[in-house]
Amino acid sequence: MDHSNKKVILHVPPLPPTPFRESVWVLPQTELPMPFDLSSAGITCRDRNYRIVSGGRSYYVLEYISAGRGHLFIDNHHYQPAAGDVYLLPPHVPHEYYTDPADPWEKMWFNISGEFIDALLACYRLPGVVYLQQTQLENLFRQGIDQVRFFNQESYSKLAAVITHILSAIYQLQGAQSQKASTEGVIMKNYLDNHWQEKFDLAHLCALSGKSVAQAQRIFKRDFGITPMAYQQKRRYQMAVSYLENTRNTVRDIAMLLGFANEFHFSQWFKKQSTLSPKAYRQQFFNKE
Repeated sequence: MDHSNKKVILHVPPLPPTPFRESVWVLPQTELPMPFDLSSAGITCRDRNYRIVSGGRSYYVLEYISAGRGHLFIDNHHYQPAAGDVYLLPPHVPHEYYTDPADPWEKMWFNISGEFIDALLACYRLPGVVYLQQTQLENLFRQGIDQVRFFNQESYSKLAAVITHILSAIYQLQGAQSQKASTEGVIMKNYLDNHWQEKFDLAHLCALSGKSVAQAQRIFKRDFGITPMAYQQKRRYQMAVSYLENTRNTVRDIAMLLGFANEFHFSQWFKKQSTLSPKAYRQQFFNKE
């Protein structure tokens, strides 16, 4: 039997243990240079002695608190991250963070740098320190960690996609929180920001917000000026455009990343949004170079 086309999956062992209870992984080196560098990624377990003091690192620190709570001191600010919170720390800025001994945190994190990350942060206007509460980004962080733990030839591109999704969601969440939208509106918007590639489910939004269909629709449109379904389609279109403009992924691969059954359905949907097919849109974009 020919196994030449079988995808090889390598379980990447964690690096030697740190002084704390955590697992740390890195991606294997590649022959071709990558547009971003992952210094390390990891999962920190509950450890009441966990504390990091840094005079400023050469990479961005992107972390999600999945349980527990702690303290973060940076740029003359004191934050108290808890379960559901996320923060992004820029390079070369002294900082300190540590867990609450009474309720030690669990968290997932990426230490990343490179031209790709710089471009994304510029695109999403995320300069300096970013700290957001109750983000519901756990699934995206876990997807990214799995790309590092279970390495294969697609891990770099898939991790780049996950990081793009995370930063895009942070951008959207930052805007929502700054607008002081209602609690119900933020809950629904957070869900759509993290499930835009799935089939729209108004009943689930109603369950999350505890409101009827009419109430959920009215609250969302009042808070964000658009219906929930239109917002999800807008987010999906934004991600489609980002992939077409900034990657060399095939239209078929982009269709899969966006949650479409196949290239044909994606192409038909994209043409309704922009009047152009994905291929025509991409050609028009690259002709400007």
